[in-house]
Amino acid sequence: MASRWQAALAGALTLVVTPIISVPAVVTNHIVRTSSFSLIASARAESTLFDARAALEQIPVKGRAPKTGYGRNQFGPQWSDVDRNGCDTRNDILKRDLTAVVFREKTRDCVVERGVLQDRYSGQIIEFQRGEKTSALVQIDHVVALSNAWQTGITRVSRRSRANGEGSVYEIRNRNRWGASINNFLGVRISKSFATKDEAHAWLLEQKKARSQGLYTSNENPKLTVGEYLLNWVEHNKNHKKPATTRNYSERIRNQINPRIGHLKASSLSPIAIEDLISQLITQGYAPGTVLGTYRTISAAYSDGVRLGILPQNPTTKVKLPRLTSTPMKQISREDAAKIYLCAMENPYMHARVELGMVCGLRPGEVAGLRWSDIDWAERTLTIGHQVQRVEGKGLVFQSVKQGKQRSIALTDVQIEILKKHLEYQNLYRPTFSRDEDLIFPNTCGGKLDDRRDSHMWKQLLVKSGVKHYQRYQMRKTAFSNLYAELGDIRKLLDYSGHSQVSTVMKSYVFATEDSANEIRRSIDACRPKQITSDIETNGAEND
Repeated sequence: MASRWQAALAGALTLVVTPIISVPAVVTNHIVRTSSFSLIASARAESTLFDARAALEQIPVKGRAPKTGYGRNQFGPQWSDVDRNGCDTRNDILKRDLTAVVFREKTRDCVVERGVLQDRYSGQIIEFQRGEKTSALVQIDHVVALSNAWQTGITRVSRRSRANGEGSVYEIRNRNRWGASINNFLGVRISKSFATKDEAHAWLLEQKKARSQGLYTSNENPKLTVGEYLLNWVEHNKNHKKPATTRNYSERIRNQINPRIGHLKASSLSPIAIEDLISQLITQGYAPGTVLGTYRTISAAYSDGVRLGILPQNPTTKVKLPRLTSTPMKQISREDAAKIYLCAMENPYMHARVELGMVCGLRPGEVAGLRWSDIDWAERTLTIGHQVQRVEGKGLVFQSVKQGKQRSIALTDVQIEILKKHLEYQNLYRPTFSRDEDLIFPNTCGGKLDDRRDSHMWKQLLVKSGVKHYQRYQMRKTAFSNLYAELGDIRKLLDYSGHSQVSTVMKSYVFATEDSANEIRRSIDACRPKQITSDIETNGAEND
């Protein structure tokens, strides 16, 4: 036989707004009687000639117990923030059921100051005004009054279970398992089954902890694999990232991640699986930059997944990375730089290209994005405001520069002459352009130059110069290393380069030049005590 306290408990968590007048008794009776439907269903199974009304009348109803020990505090905090939305339950209900709501200032639309209640029970229209004497005009209570629940059996339930939001653990008898369920911090009910009761309780505690921290603990799509999620993530973010960044992410996913862990479930990816992936990459000889890039790709993707509620947690936060020492590419040696520059001078196009890359320090994409209109011939300045990047489905397009804001650099008289000579040379074949985009370094049709074509011309120049292979980006490092050696002022170089962090420039772009090394040698000798120096020179003379 169903217990009446179960009916009371079922209704105890349902909230309604009512005026100060009492709720009709039929509401409580209706709740109690419908809660015994399981008995009716059982009786119907025993007889096909079932009479619902007759069976309902046969259900015994136990009288009320005394109120001994009753108190509102027996049911947990009165106005807690059950759904973790930053607003207590009373104000949530007032917002839901009142019209013409006016909120208190600076409460983020939480605290209701006044509003209008159309009472569904009495038909009255009640003007709500927050205040010591007026707030009580609108009461919020459970459909089944807590005092009634206390007298009809809820005392058999632990105090902890009576409170809102504690979750529940229950036996799934037909499967010989245990289940647990709880509302997450968004108020969404989540459930899971376990082999033992202890496992169910442990999971419930874990969910409460995550809820208190505002974390998701459930996966939107349990069957989603790591590979599927990462590819979807790249597609979702391609309009918010630079094309080069999107390409780097895609390459890491395609080449390093998916072949090794792409088949794993996205929601159950563990820190140890990521650490194993990193170990594999190191063992297989991948460069430290590639290994770190792989880790950062997973970290960024899972961080977004947790933020959007797609994934329950970010396992990379618990990964312990090994010590990875990355050796940055240094500048081009002085001897090789001289050979490259001398060879480039034979062609006005390549002379201007190497001048802007190896002397001014512009990035390859920035060089490709330069227009003749970016040069102020009178003021002798060059404005760098965009770069050329390849975007999937769009081809070559103009994008903002890496740092997001344009900068202007000074040009010397020599550089002005180099660029003018290149312009004269370009004007000779400009009539053959099928489209003219006013680019300083266009392709043969006058349009945007493909990065692969620029790289090919650079390699041809290196071969012709008779030097070893260098990356185009090493021209930028050469320029900044030489400029810093001449300027001796990192702030001036920082402004010139367009970077905002001194550490970035010093770590990745500025290296000791050969002149600097010789200067250090002279300084070392100068620091040696004079007497020791004299003795060494004297002994050397005697030995001679």
